Amino acid sequence: MISVEKELNDVQVKLQHAEACNEASQEDRNILLCSTIKNMNNVIDDVKRKVAQSVAQYDSVEDKCIPLSESNAVMKKEIRSVTDRVKCLETSLHQMEVANKASAKDINIFMLKQENFFLVKSLKKTDKGSDVKVTQGDKS
Repeated sequence: MISVEKELNDVQVKLQHAEACNEASQEDRNILLCSTIKNMNNVIDDVKRKVAQSVAQYDSVEDKCIPLSESNAVMKKEIRSVTDRVKCLETSLHQMEVANKASAKDINIFMLKQENFFLVKSLKKTDKGSDVKVTQGDKS
């Protein structure tokens, strides 16, 4: 019987040793699991923080885009208005150039007639005593 008791005692020691190893292993797994959960929570918190920052940046950009879009629309209208005004001014300038050319031609003709009149008058004064009579319409 002593051998059975000894064997029983050995088995009980082995059982206690196995239970102790199992408990230690379970504690290691629990520690590892807790560490993994903590790391995952840190990652989740970091992702949440980055998402919140991204949302804030998006909102900020969106808030800036609305006035820019409105300003862009106003500028497009102003550009169209200025473009139309430039076309109108170019047309007016062209019309003025045509009118100036016509006026210059009229002034030139008037000046030539006046010069011709004074030349004829001067010629009449110098030729009063001669037999040839010059009139304004003569071509000599």
